[in-house]
Amino acid sequence: MLKCIIIVTYEPALEHLSSLIKNVQTAGFLPILIDNSEKHPLKKGMFLGEIQMIFMEENAGIAAAQNAGVLLAKKLGAELIGFFDQDSQADAELIQKLSDYTELYDGCVAAPLALEKDTLLEYPVQRLNKMGYPKDVYVKNAKRPQKVDLVISSGTMMSMKVIEKAGMFDEDFFIDFVDIEWCLRCKKAEIPIYVFPDAVLYHKIGNETINAGQMKITVHSPLRTYYKVRNSFLLLYKKVNVIFAFRQILPAVIHNFLLIFQEENKKEYLKYYLLGICHGVCGIKGKYKKGKL
Repeated sequence: MLKCIIIVTYEPALEHLSSLIKNVQTAGFLPILIDNSEKHPLKKGMFLGEIQMIFMEENAGIAAAQNAGVLLAKKLGAELIGFFDQDSQADAELIQKLSDYTELYDGCVAAPLALEKDTLLEYPVQRLNKMGYPKDVYVKNAKRPQKVDLVISSGTMMSMKVIEKAGMFDEDFFIDFVDIEWCLRCKKAEIPIYVFPDAVLYHKIGNETINAGQMKITVHSPLRTYYKVRNSFLLLYKKVNVIFAFRQILPAVIHNFLLIFQEENKKEYLKYYLLGICHGVCGIKGKYKKGKL
């Protein structure tokens, strides 16, 4: 059975990426590398062992890159597929565990316990109540798999038939909320998502975390702030639960507004913040284009 891991890259640290690729190969998976890099694109022959590479020739976004990887994996005849970000730290044992769990819980999405690799703090997953309101769930001390509704895409693994049932990733978002929107479709299609506490993934989220009063805010670039704000509004255009959508919009608007005052280049952050609100309300989607109002 052919098993593939899709790794999306953007100007990656080569040493870390090489280690991840080696671990994927050791676990018996074929790495499919999708390079979104613009300034320093990867090249064929940079990595040892069997590997497939797709060069997007620009930053096409996480969803487009993942979709390209899925289509190639399907063409090659893969029956099992997984996803990792370039900032994820995953050893062969973790990958094998997720593979075993995917087969044991047939038809599910298997996800690891994600820890922030610098602080070792647990990155919460979420469950939705009957009204569609999300609640953070921490699984670190759980003794059995936990059924949840929302997980980050990095570290997830599933059979190809799950992808076919849930559908491809939505390229309208470009980045941010891609995994959330896809998980919501899994829930609608009655595809279970399980987090396995003994499968631990170390993952880098954002550039850093700052404290703003009692809130912790993850710092990203000004352009990433645009996507975080804009895409929260785009959820409404995807006809998701209104309560859920506003639960995403409010933190995106508030947290990223507070972030402006924490950064030196306040004007740049404010510009992209306001554009994010404007474009989100107007339903502008896809990749941000300079000068687009």
